[in-house]
Amino acid sequence: VSQVEASRPNMNSSVSEIRRRLLFLLVRAFGIVVFLSFLFFTIAIGYFLTTPSSPVLSDVASTLEAYYLAKGSWEGVDEVFVSSNRFESRNNALLVDNNYHLILDGREDPTLTIGSTYQVQDNDRVSPLIVRGQTVGYLVLQQSSIADRFMFVGAIFIPITIIMFFLAVFLVIVATLLIRRFVNPLADMIFAAREVADGKLDTRIHKKGPQDLQSLSESFNEMASSLERSDRERRDMLADIAHELRTPLSVIRGRLEGIVDGIYSENGSQISMALEQTYLLQRLVDDLRLLTLAETRQLQFDKRNINVGHVVESVLDVFSAEAQE
Repeated sequence: VSQVEASRPNMNSSVSEIRRRLLFLLVRAFGIVVFLSFLFFTIAIGYFLTTPSSPVLSDVASTLEAYYLAKGSWEGVDEVFVSSNRFESRNNALLVDNNYHLILDGREDPTLTIGSTYQVQDNDRVSPLIVRGQTVGYLVLQQSSIADRFMFVGAIFIPITIIMFFLAVFLVIVATLLIRRFVNPLADMIFAAREVADGKLDTRIHKKGPQDLQSLSESFNEMASSLERSDRERRDMLADIAHELRTPLSVIRGRLEGIVDGIYSENGSQISMALEQTYLLQRLVDDLRLLTLAETRQLQFDKRNINVGHVVESVLDVFSAEAQE
């Protein structure tokens, strides 16, 4: 009991060390996920701030060209595109004719009136509208200013930050549950495996955690019990072998010492008895070799048909003399 109590603080410290290491792995994985998410978000913001705000509206341009081809002019184009909200959805898009007179203004705060001349800016993206080989107008895309983009990023960043905060709280709760249900049982199991590897085969694990970990703990305990039983049987077998070998060796030694000291004659019955003991030793050694081959699954079987009656008769002949005595 004193040895168990003395080793308990060491065991607790080892389990705590394993638990801290598993917790560190979990926190590191969480940190990697957060870092990759932040990196992706930063790259996306940088791309948004350094690239034009809208791509060329090829689909709208094709639709406008088809409209002009069908009507032959831009008359009534505002009724079609404004009523269907297909143009206003592109906030920075403008439609001008081939003389840059404004026809449609899709900006949120238009500063020009319809029919006025639009001055193309350096950062505008102009897509010509070509019908039957002639330019009939232009689709202009204005680039958003940096201030507008930062306002847009701020409008997105605040709700994302709130979402990430609640997600972090949720992950902390999940991590706590994982520690109680998975990390602690795994730490106990790793420590028990180390104890068994060090030769402490009486180590067992208390069942706790989810069903799969309980099944794993049960399998580990069965394995440890099997190893302990095998080790005990091996020790008992070694003790039995030592006992069986000690008897014939003692007899042979006693007879040979008697012959050397002149107590027994060199050609008497004592030599025959010593020879019988050597036969016994040889049979024991052969049995040990047979057991070794059987345990290592190298034992070769010679299968053949025999007459069991003859085997029984030969055994009776061997022991009949002793039975008569």
